Amino acid sequence: MQAMFERLDSSMQNSNSSQNAIRAMAELARGIDGLVKHIRTEQDDLRKHIHEQGDTNKKLRDLIEALLVENDTERRN
Repeated sequence: MQAMFERLDSSMQNSNSSQNAIRAMAELARGIDGLVKHIRTEQDDLRKHIHEQGDTNKKLRDLIEALLVENDTERRN
């Protein structure tokens, strides 16, 4: 009878251990999913910033070009 109780106890411990491992894996999967979503959001924000910076750089380049042309025109006159 004692041996049966010990086997039952061992079986229950293995079952609890497996359930804990499954829970831990599920939590890990949820954490990774959240991290991936966060990284994608950050990437989108970075893309927007890069695009806006490119637009700003083009406007500055156009302004500098216009100022240089104006300056050259004034020198000729």
